[in-house]
Amino acid sequence: QNNDQLVVKIPEVNATAFQVSFYNLSGKLISSYELSDLAEQEQLTIPKSNLPNCKSGIYLVSLTANSQNYTKKIFINFE
Repeated sequence: QNNDQLVVKIPEVNATAFQVSFYNLSGKLISSYELSDLAEQEQLTIPKSNLPNCKSGIYLVSLTANSQNYTKKIFINFE
């Protein structure tokens, strides 16, 4: 895994686009954007540059597709 990217496994859902949102543990939205053209991919590769002003720590990543929401707690190391 490239240290400048995060890899997040995509849940098994029939979707080609996801709304990706990152929250801190207090529930504050850090970053949100849409990723598309994801047909038959099993993971998302997210550049750390999409998370400006973040420090190393635990975050919640939320993936939304087809009105279904999947949330996962992840540790991000920015060092």
